[in-house]
This record gives sequence, structure tokens and C-alpha cells, in this order.
Amino acid sequence: NEDEIYVIPIEEMSELTQHLTKCIRNKESFDNDNIELLEELVDVQICLDNLKIAFDIDDELIKTITDIKFERIQNKIIAGNQ
Repeated sequence: NEDEIYVIPIEEMSELTQHLTKCIRNKESFDNDNIELLEELVDVQICLDNLKIAFDIDDELIKTITDIKFERIQNKIIAGNQ
């Protein structure tokens, strides 16, 4: 099914969200011993990698956009501290 390229990442991100919510509520830990959380992180990363392949997005473009967004966030933090 061609919709799976969209549906599976949504499902995996939802599962990660559930685990993060449990961590916030102290029902799970935020450390490397939380195998379920780590597995969900890996599942989401795999889905992101698959989306990059499906949409023919190369790593250099991702790095460039990441750098731009990171700089924007840093500038907002600096502006907020003045």
C-alpha cells in the first residue's frame, strides 16, 4: 500500500510520543536503560531515513536545513536572554 510511507511514520511517532509522555509523568525513565524508549527512537529514525529515500532527499540538504534552523533557534535564545 503506497500510503504506508506516510502512515507508518505517523504510527511510530505516536508510539514515541506515548513513551515520552510516560517519562514526563515519571512512569518511565529518560535514560539508556529504557529499551522501549530507545526502540521507538530507532523506529522513528528508520522511518525518517525511509522518507528521505522515498523523496530523494540527500543528507547534505538535511544538514544545510538543520544548520539554518539551529542558528535560528540559537538567535531566539540569545534574543530572549537580553
